[in-house]
Amino acid sequence: MRSIIRFLEKYFSKTRARIIICLILMAVGFSNSEIKDKLGFDYKSLKKYRTALEKEEIESLFSNGGRRRKSELEEYSEIIKEDFDKNPPATLRAANERIKKLTGKSLSLNRLGIFLKKRG
Repeated sequence: MRSIIRFLEKYFSKTRARIIICLILMAVGFSNSEIKDKLGFDYKSLKKYRTALEKEEIESLFSNGGRRRKSELEEYSEIIKEDFDKNPPATLRAANERIKKLTGKSLSLNRLGIFLKKRG
């Protein structure tokens, strides 16, 4: 199960990867209790996911009104790219420290990883 989630996290956020696995488990007959034990979702979320699955409205779980959430760093992406091209950071922590010095902004390491992955 963990290896599937890690694979999906290469293409989706951690939360979306877990929701996808959750929907697959629901579709093949796992109970909410079994899914809660395997993935750690609360019952309220599981009820929302099962309702969306039953109504064939899965897209609603993955949309933000047609908009993607923008990173706080979006407006600084060129400055960050130039700085990282000159001197690539060795770790996410180092990248986060440099970005904070450049922009005054800081992200969680997970969000920072997603931001950097989208920019290549």
